[in-house]
Amino acid sequence: MENICQYFLNSAQKFPNRVAIVHKNQAITFKELEERVKITTLYFCKMRIKEGSRVLVFVPMSIDLYVNVLALFYMGATAVFLDQFLV
Repeated sequence: MENICQYFLNSAQKFPNRVAIVHKNQAITFKELEERVKITTLYFCKMRIKEGSRVLVFVPMSIDLYVNVLALFYMGATAVFLDQFLV
């Protein structure tokens, strides 16, 4: 059984030029998404986030939200969401 990261990476290999996410008037391909996830993962590593870390995610609904969440899942970290309407 695949987890979401395995599914994402397999899709990026099989369909690099297909659109992965559309949000409002923005779209991103699997290849672009994979590149952004890898860059974000490296950034999170520099911030000393590691497997098992719990990270508060306070990003509005956007492609960036998915990039951040996929990067955290890729690292084995847990994304903890905070609803912007609660603050």
